[in-house]
Amino acid sequence: MLAKTESGEQLIGDIELVMNTLRRHQMYLNPTKCAFGMEVGKFLGFMIMQRGVEANPEMCRAVLEMANLKNLKDIQKLTGRLTALSRFLGASAQKAIPFFKLMKKGTPFKWEAECEEAFQHFKKVLAEPLVLAKPQTGEIIYLYLSITEEVLAAVLIREDENKAH
Repeated sequence: MLAKTESGEQLIGDIELVMNTLRRHQMYLNPTKCAFGMEVGKFLGFMIMQRGVEANPEMCRAVLEMANLKNLKDIQKLTGRLTALSRFLGASAQKAIPFFKLMKKGTPFKWEAECEEAFQHFKKVLAEPLVLAKPQTGEIIYLYLSITEEVLAAVLIREDENKAH
């Protein structure tokens, strides 16, 4: 569970609200697994920060440090890692199609230029992963759709000072 407050002044009131809700439903927290008043923290594999949610740098590094992929097991590791980071990778399903083709049963493993291009694309994106930012009340949000024969993808974008989030 994650309870995020708007400001430090609200922290005590928000914690009190959470505790009262837990008490009302007869739920208990394990004190050894609790942290309060944190500005930055790891939660479910993501980095929670004041400015938004970031990909876990360790997960990004795991992909960045992967050497040449030589077999099906390497491709499975890569696609598993990319799936875990997919919300930070725009159009990841479309870009990962060469990897999925290699994993089809009965397909011989052959690392082609298309695979290398997709692999380098993901490494480039993960070198500076995106930040998922919370929209502000009343703010305009744009919905972008990407539809191909193999994939349907959508993303919500908000603009802040001519920068997309």
